[in-house]
Formats: sequence, C-alpha cells, structure tokens
Amino acid sequence: MRSGNKPAVTERMVSGCNYQANVYDDIIQSGETAADEMQGVYRCGEDNIYFCIDIVKPNAFIEVKSVFGDYESWYFESSLLQCAVYKSLLMHMEGNTLKTARFRLNEGVEEQTLTVDVTQPYYLKFGNVGTFEVKVKNSKEILNFLKKKIEALTDYTSARSFDEQWKHKEFSLLRKYFEYSKI
Repeated sequence: MRSGNKPAVTERMVSGCNYQANVYDDIIQSGETAADEMQGVYRCGEDNIYFCIDIVKPNAFIEVKSVFGDYESWYFESSLLQCAVYKSLLMHMEGNTLKTARFRLNEGVEEQTLTVDVTQPYYLKFGNVGTFEVKVKNSKEILNFLKKKIEALTDYTSARSFDEQWKHKEFSLLRKYFEYSKI
C-alpha cells in the first residue's frame, strides 16, 4: 500500500502467529534453547537483503507455517523455496550473527544477538502435515536468481518483464538447487 497504510490484520494471520508462538513455547518448555524472529542481512552489491528466521536453535533453523487440513500445493512449494532461499542467504551473509528482528524490537522485545553455525540444518514445520528438512545443493545459483530479480527492479519495464518470465515459476526453476525430505 503506497499510502503507508498497513494491511488489515486477518484472523488467519493471528492464528498463524499464535501457532508459531506455541511451537516456540513448546521448544522452550522442553528445556531447549531457542530464539524467535531472528534477522540476518545478506549484502548483494550495494543492496541489503534482510531475512527473518522464525525459530533459531543452536542446532537448527526452523520456519513455521500454520497448516491444518487441506492446503494448496503452491503454498507448500513456496514455503520450501523460502527455506532454501533463507538457508542460501545464511550461508553467504557477512559474519555469522543474527539479531532480533526490528518489528520485534518495536513490540518491546529486548534485542538479542546470536552467533550461529550456518551449517546447521534448516527445517520447515508445515503444521500438522509434518516437518521437512531442506538441504541446499547450490546456494550460489539461488542467490544469482535473487540478484537478477533485484537488477530487474530498477524500472517498471524490466520488473514486469522479469515477472512475466518467472512469476509462479520460481519453484520449478530453483528446485534443482535444493532437496527436501520429511523427517
């Protein structure tokens, strides 16, 4: 929204946030160490790409999606792709630290900085469907696609051309660069 108005919060958004909070709380209550909503920064030329990981444990990175019952295949595919992209960003960011996401700071959460081992596995917790490990086979090709997308955003014509060529095809294009398995 160009006017600066925030989109209306939907019941589905609230439900998803609550589900993620419950997953995080379950991890903490089990005695494990974890942090939620941790932000990383990947430098792409003169641009920064900020990404936010739902849950970070000493031995894993976890994206959480609230899915119960039927779901569209595109949503599953885009969630897997998100994990592959974030893992690629992690692997190539400067340094190995993540910080509390800015929106969480605005909510009054105390800032936290974590030193992470970027080689740890990346998981997608896809609601009651299951948990999937996402392994990146070629992070440079995934990041190259992001770089091309950023370059295309320099003007309306190139952005539209890029979207016409790749929109809704990202999963099939990048699928060969990562694998996933249900655990």
